[in-house]
Amino acid sequence: MKARHGEFAVRFSRTTERNKIDDLLNAVKGHAKIGGGGGGGGGASLNITGGGPVLERTQAVANVVLEGVMLLRDWNCLVQQSSAWKYTHPAEDELVEARGGDASNLEKAANGENENNTTEERKEKMGWQYERVIKYNYSKEELSVLVDVISMIKSLASMIFNKEALLAPILRLYMHSFVQKFLNSDITPLMTRADQKGRPILQSLKSLQELGGDFGVGGGKHSHFHSHAPHDNAHATNALNTKIRVVGPSSTQLFLTRMLVRSLNDGHGRGMFTAKDIDAQSMAAFNNFYDTTHFFPYFASLSKTVQDCSYLGDLWYREVSERSERAL
Repeated sequence: MKARHGEFAVRFSRTTERNKIDDLLNAVKGHAKIGGGGGGGGGASLNITGGGPVLERTQAVANVVLEGVMLLRDWNCLVQQSSAWKYTHPAEDELVEARGGDASNLEKAANGENENNTTEERKEKMGWQYERVIKYNYSKEELSVLVDVISMIKSLASMIFNKEALLAPILRLYMHSFVQKFLNSDITPLMTRADQKGRPILQSLKSLQELGGDFGVGGGKHSHFHSHAPHDNAHATNALNTKIRVVGPSSTQLFLTRMLVRSLNDGHGRGMFTAKDIDAQSMAAFNNFYDTTHFFPYFASLSKTVQDCSYLGDLWYREVSERSERAL
């Protein structure tokens, strides 16, 4: 686990170096000044409809961030599971004595409260109960491992927090680029086939594009899908140049888009339409879009995501234990 933490820390630092992030953002700004996706060297190098450099470079950063968040989640779960097991398996008398405790006092506490005792005496008894669960329930080796894991969680969370201002525009750029690539190129061949064969799925795909598409270049609410052959994927991919924006989809827009995608295809070949309407390639694109965009709300609120995944407030065992025993 320590090796994984060290390896990820090095990779995260290299991926999020300020000069690399600034270079990408400056290239995007220069591209925007040229005029979005139309013409010029910037337009050719930053064309995202075909999965060009913008999408590739921002996706590399997003993947590293997602890996870090998942590490926080996994390590936090290990700590919580370990704590839960200790709560349900308090130390036996022999273990208490072996670790320097007084089992007789713990036994008295376990026999319940005396109503004639003062509040301080009842609190003291609850403290003995707490010590049976926590103080004498961890070996030195277990405590050492627990401290190490907590340290890694906090250091990794701090690492991501410190880069949040630098990462936020990159993540928003990635989310916008990914969504527009799907709506602007991935489903375009499917729309062409549906149009030529008169399939009813065409209207649903148009609605999908109108809901989340950003077609600033060339105008119109949806792409000109009928302008190329049904199997001309290369032409379909480069048919349009979408504006590059450092802004992600809204939560409502993302929710509705994902819901419509899932209604068309549930990931198992079932949905509103049959295999006559959605081929295997389009089905794979739908599944990839649905699975990838699941993490977009967490990217959009990165600070809260990291805070939730690194939260260890439940480790204040004394307060939790005493409240559960009504000692406070």
